[in-house]
Parts: sequence; C-alpha cells; structure tokens
Amino acid sequence: MRQEKLRCLLALEQQHLDRCLEQYFGYYLLLLGDRHRKRVAQSPVQKHFVIKNNVHIIGGDVVSEYQAMPFAPNSVDVIVLLHALEHTKDPDSLLAEMYRLLRQDGHLIVVGFNPWRPAGKNAARALYGDEWVKRYTCSNIASRLNKLDFTVTQRQYYGFCLSKHVAIKSRCERFFRLLCSSLGIGYWLIAEKKTSTLTPLLSPSWVSPVVVLAPKVTPTNMTKKLKTDE
Repeated sequence: MRQEKLRCLLALEQQHLDRCLEQYFGYYLLLLGDRHRKRVAQSPVQKHFVIKNNVHIIGGDVVSEYQAMPFAPNSVDVIVLLHALEHTKDPDSLLAEMYRLLRQDGHLIVVGFNPWRPAGKNAARALYGDEWVKRYTCSNIASRLNKLDFTVTQRQYYGFCLSKHVAIKSRCERFFRLLCSSLGIGYWLIAEKKTSTLTPLLSPSWVSPVVVLAPKVTPTNMTKKLKTDE
C-alpha cells in the first residue's frame, strides 16, 4: 500500500477511535498497541497504561504478556485492543483476560483490519510485516465475545475510500456504509461486560403446595407378640 493511502487510513482509524473514547469515563484505561498513544491520553479516563508484549516496542508503560497482565480483577474501566488480536495465536485466552480485568459495565474497544479486503491485508503487512499472525473479521470477534458474556453494543467498518478529497471521501463513506457496510478496510467494535447472576426460582402463589402423605404403618409380628403377652 502506498504511503499516502496508508496515512489516510491511519487518520480515519484515529478519528473513529476518538469517537469511541469520548463516550466513556472512568479511572483506568489500558491500551494494547503501539499507536495513537497521545489520542488515548486525551480521553476522559483519568489513568492510562500502554501495555507492550515486546521489549523492543518504545514507549510502553508495562511489559507483560497479554494473556496474563499484572492487574487486579474487575479493576479497569476501558480496554483498547489496537490490532492486538491479530498478533496473538490464542485470541480466546486474550479475550478471557480482558473479561477478567474489566469491571462490571466496563467497555472493550477492538480495532482491526478487514482480511477480506486486499487493501486491509496490504495495510497490515505495511505496518506489521510478518507479525500479523491471525486474520479475524468483525463478525468472528463478535461471536467470540458473545461466548464470554460480552454484549456487543456497536460495530462499524471504515476506509471504503482513501481519496485525498475530503468531500469525495465522506460521500463514499456514507454510500458504502449504507449499501455494503462490511467492505471497509478497517473495523472497530465496542463490547460491554455484563455478568449475569443466578436467582432462585420461587414457586408462584397461585400454585397449591403438594402434600406428600406418609405410608400407612402396619404392626409387625413383634408388636403383636408384645400385645398378647400383656
């Protein structure tokens, strides 16, 4: 992919990430990725941590494996997976770790490239090279999140047109989003952590209680003998 189109795609990704982050407030935010750190730092969430799983990544706050991060359970308000799922060989364990860290009603933002678009593959290769391990669609990630009791609240594709002209680009974005929304180069989705608690089922008041009668006791031979002796 040419550098001009790649810069245009990253600018679109940054705009959509800004719209996602401005919706949420809280105290702790985790960013798993190596871009848009300044934009994440400007979000309404107070504390921000950049997690890196490679010591060669510059600017990270915490070096840790994504599947076992040093944070307490139910302690994080917002987590941003910036192409992090595409760099792991076990996405289910990574998503389970996100579920462990997020508090009740916490939000998970996933950003990725569309593997069905050649431009999405080219953008991933231009940015990450051979580190782009797995390729997941937005629907595939949504189904994985639903299995973990996440509720996917928003999802959207972007990057339908990478023109230099702002008017043409905005018209193409609106047109393709209405007709074929799954053909964007990139996508993002937001999932909310929901934990369901089991409550005991009470019998309705109109149901009459079931009376269990005890079996009739018959006198045994020993009791008959005692009566005759008396």
